Amino acid sequence: MPEDDGSIPDDETLLRRLPPYMITDDEGGDGSRATGNSFLDRDSDGVSVFIWSKMRALGLDKRAVVHGFAVGWGVAEVSAAAARKEGLGVVASLDAAAPAHPCNPAHGLITGLAAGQAGKKQARRLARGARVVFVREG
Repeated sequence: MPEDDGSIPDDETLLRRLPPYMITDDEGGDGSRATGNSFLDRDSDGVSVFIWSKMRALGLDKRAVVHGFAVGWGVAEVSAAAARKEGLGVVASLDAAAPAHPCNPAHGLITGLAAGQAGKKQARRLARGARVVFVREG
């Protein structure tokens, strides 16, 4: 069982920062979508996200996730319930080694992504349920 903080409610919104190559046109949809690999585990701790309620408490909006990043970077959102439905956990996790950024106090992780193909399938299902809410324009 992955680490999961039960005090983070299922209806909590988790925001994921996406580089341009992880955002694609949503054919037949209404804009952009996250690619299937956008929720793959990038390090051993988990998938990096920002917890929306913590960001709001800091007075930040969703665009702050890509503050200081280049044109084309975007923000996708997914619920904690969607992660848990995949058998994953959600935890708040301050990344002390991360470069200074206004959203850092709201940092969290989606934990427990399986190894190999099983993890890729979990990540694809998360990406399918995610919604791109902002893409930085020039």
